Amino acid sequence: MKMTEIINQFFAAKVIFIVVSLCVVGLFITGVVYGDVTIIAGTVLALVALYKYRRQWI
Repeated sequence: MKMTEIINQFFAAKVIFIVVSLCVVGLFITGVVYGDVTIIAGTVLALVALYKYRRQWI
């Protein structure tokens, strides 16, 4: 059984996607507030990856 199948038994995929997206956006805001370029770059790449592959999750 895949990890995604196990997780989807407990939570809807859309809910997980929304929560992960909000966490990444919150981390991006933290990076902007503290001026950390590494956090900003990492969260931008994470958001791009999330929205690029969202059809596989949902």
